[in-house]
Amino acid sequence: MLANNVIPETPPALLSYYRQLDELVSRRLQDLQALPFPGNPAAGEAILQLRPESPSLEEQGFVPHEPEDLAANFLMISRVLAANAPTDPLALALDTALARGEFAPEFWRESMTDLEEKLLQWAGTHQLDGDALVQLAHWAATPRRRWAAQHYRGALKGLVTNERRRCPICGREADFALLNEREHGRRYLICIHCDLSWAFKRMGCSFCDNKDFDLLSYLIPEQSPGYKIYCCDKCRGYLKTFDQREDVPRLADRHLLEYANTLFLDLLAVNQGYLPR
Repeated sequence: MLANNVIPETPPALLSYYRQLDELVSRRLQDLQALPFPGNPAAGEAILQLRPESPSLEEQGFVPHEPEDLAANFLMISRVLAANAPTDPLALALDTALARGEFAPEFWRESMTDLEEKLLQWAGTHQLDGDALVQLAHWAATPRRRWAAQHYRGALKGLVTNERRRCPICGREADFALLNEREHGRRYLICIHCDLSWAFKRMGCSFCDNKDFDLLSYLIPEQSPGYKIYCCDKCRGYLKTFDQREDVPRLADRHLLEYANTLFLDLLAVNQGYLPR
């Protein structure tokens, strides 16, 4: 149990950034929903064949990304970053690069894996935070990932085993978890990029698959009933978790906002020596 006086305060600018990001992603998703989803008949069989370590649907080519969309989203997200962190070196460098047309649609005509490598190289050349830059690119891909998740959600329900640690849509690690009050506390992992949840075993690390109970624990902040932080002493990872069995308010179906509103849990975990993913 963590004492009340160790609860850190989430920086207001960071909360503002996530709220504006959520609004932007929601608007872009609404634009996509007015269009027919470019489905692939082979996707149904791919979902049936999903296993805990199978490539995600995006990695298999069933989450279509358009370079024009990625470029436009990246531009808008960069502006959100600049509005909330105007002196941040990455924001300043992106403002100059975007004005020069360095991130035009042609830049985005590759797989996300290849794009990550390109972005890390660009950041290294400019001595900037490469991980932060890659994260902006993933936010740019978020509207289409959520569109795909809405399309595939019905087929995915019940087909993904409780051993899968990464998102079935995009392949990223879970951002947080919830314990479902209607299923006696069954644990679900949540991807805030795809707005998707999937069942996962109650005990075990969702990052390194550690099953040694002696190396698994959790932190409970006294001031925030209903929240836990599952910790792994093998990989030093942590997973913030909302326990729906507790009678406390929760943002319904706004996973990105839920993530932003619980940034104090990330600060708590880091202060205890655990590592953000």
